[in-house]
Amino acid sequence: MILRILPSRDLLYRHVEKQNHCLHSDKILVVLCENTKERLDHPEGFSFWVTTNSLGERITPNIKSEQEIWVIGDSISMGYGIDDQKSFPYLLSLESGWKVRNLAVDSLGSAGIYQILSEKLKSSKKPNIIFWIFSPSDFVDDPRWLKLKTNLVYRAIFVTQFIAGKYLYSVNFGKYILEKLKFSYKVNDYKNSSHNLPETNHITFEYINKTIWLAKQNQIPIYILLYPDRNLTLANAKTNKTLTDRVADWIQTNGGNSIDLEKAFQDSNTNYYLPEGHPNEKAALLFTQFALEIIKRHK
Repeated sequence: MILRILPSRDLLYRHVEKQNHCLHSDKILVVLCENTKERLDHPEGFSFWVTTNSLGERITPNIKSEQEIWVIGDSISMGYGIDDQKSFPYLLSLESGWKVRNLAVDSLGSAGIYQILSEKLKSSKKPNIIFWIFSPSDFVDDPRWLKLKTNLVYRAIFVTQFIAGKYLYSVNFGKYILEKLKFSYKVNDYKNSSHNLPETNHITFEYINKTIWLAKQNQIPIYILLYPDRNLTLANAKTNKTLTDRVADWIQTNGGNSIDLEKAFQDSNTNYYLPEGHPNEKAALLFTQFALEIIKRHK
């Protein structure tokens, strides 16, 4: 009761964020709920609106067009931390004049992204192009997904915590304490996101390959924009280029198309980051510019 009366800004944010997230029917993935509109006031001093439609997808302009683009991915593609109208999928629709669906969900790994894409392809008209902003955080999210899929006890605990966390501040408070004590990792933490170099048998590489082949089987061009892997807690914010290069090589080997965003981020004096590390509105504009150049080839 005390926690509900006197919640910290962090706990309030966590509680509101949970209101626009729901469990997927598989009880493994966390997706956006249908028909929600929430203002999130982040503890690091910025606010943003997240609005979803009847399909549980973040909204994009209601443009009538025969040409359609799907944006897949995690929080980077979805536009975590920025308003609906300033997200990459929304801007891409406005600038291209094409219909765009935002299928991205924060904290999905490549396995979850593949699963969502598979489901949407079975129930929808195929798009003309797919864009995916690949985030190195998938190398962390995917092993967690695999554990949820294969460990029934771990999954039961996860489901219980998720449901309880939507209604009880005490659950969110407990998670907060565990994160502070470093016994649990914080979801959507992009400030300290530099990753170790994974082996090529990592589950993320497997699902990158599966996603490329799924698009090929459906005769849909897919373009993977490689988001830089940088540790923003360091003064010079150096990039882990070795990891990005390995992902690019893997995509090429498996017949995919990738665009490395590192040079664009590195060469500009523009600040492309929110205080907690996610890309900001200026980065969304940059993503849009790259995507528009690709769209020109398909007109």
